[in-house]
This record gives sequence, C-alpha cells and structure tokens, in this order.
Amino acid sequence: MDQKHYESRQVGGAFGVAILGSILNTIYTSNMAESVSGLPPDAAVNIAARIGGPRGEALANAARESFVGGMHTAFLVSAAVALLAAVMVYRFMPAQHLGGKDHAGGA
Repeated sequence: MDQKHYESRQVGGAFGVAILGSILNTIYTSNMAESVSGLPPDAAVNIAARIGGPRGEALANAARESFVGGMHTAFLVSAAVALLAAVMVYRFMPAQHLGGKDHAGGA
C-alpha cells in the first residue's frame, strides 16, 4: 500500500471516530439533560450507585438508556455510510479483475 492510500485511511478513520463520537455524545447528553443537571455525563451511573433506592435506579436506567440510544444512532449512521461506500465502490471502481470490462457491461 502506498503512502497516499495509507494516509487517506488514517485520516478517514480519525474523522469516522470523531464524527461517531460526536453523534454518541450529542444523543447521550441531550437524553440525560432531563435526568440530571450540572453533572458531567460520565458521573450519572457512579452517582446513581451512591444514591441507591428507586431514585438511584431511575438515574442509572436513564444513563444506560441514553448511552444505548446514542450508540444505536451512531451505529445506524456508520451502517448508512458503509452502505453508501459500498454503492460508490460498486459504481465507480474499475473492474480490472473482469478482464477490462466494467460491471455496467462496457468495454
């Protein structure tokens, strides 16, 4: 693999992690805003364990549901991007393995 392709993969991977992380954080934070105010997002489950009882369990459930909701959205976005990439590769990548014919039937 040449340097240009290696760098493109590195940049693409970094952007993918950043974008998916931003999506997860946005969904998680917006869902948790109703349950907690003034707490850092990662503190909800730890504080819920200290509170205990029904209020602590409700807070822990809200934190878990918000995280799962954010992951669900991030996975749907990444699946859509992967599907779009597969369509783009199918459509625009040269079909050298077909003996010079592309997949559209041209020569």
